[in-house]
Amino acid sequence: RRSAMMKFLILDDVTTNCAILGRLARQAFEAETVRMTNPIDALALCCCERFDALIIDCFMPDMNGVEFSRFVRSLDGYRDIPIIMVTTADEQKIQSDAREVGVTDFMTKPVCMVQFRERLGARLAVEGARRMH
Repeated sequence: RRSAMMKFLILDDVTTNCAILGRLARQAFEAETVRMTNPIDALALCCCERFDALIIDCFMPDMNGVEFSRFVRSLDGYRDIPIIMVTTADEQKIQSDAREVGVTDFMTKPVCMVQFRERLGARLAVEGARRMH
């Protein structure tokens, strides 16, 4: 019996980045992906739809990744799911702020398959174990 397919939200204001991250998610985890470029629309979608993981850009117009994560963590069902922030910056302040609001881990662009599978796979395993107990 095949388990239900995982569903990931990919959020990046650059369409090409969404496509690349979506392809990595499908190849690494055979996951269904929903790709969005607007964080406000993505937040509205999270209010009515459940995802197994969120892969989000750090720097976006209207609402950055830290603000998005703060809002999404307050939604029902999103307290513990993995939120992976993708950024070009290796700034301690951004990572510190992001961790404070519940970002689980970070990946630096350009994201390669090995980094994607290792970072997200580890977080999904932790979340799966938590749900079993």
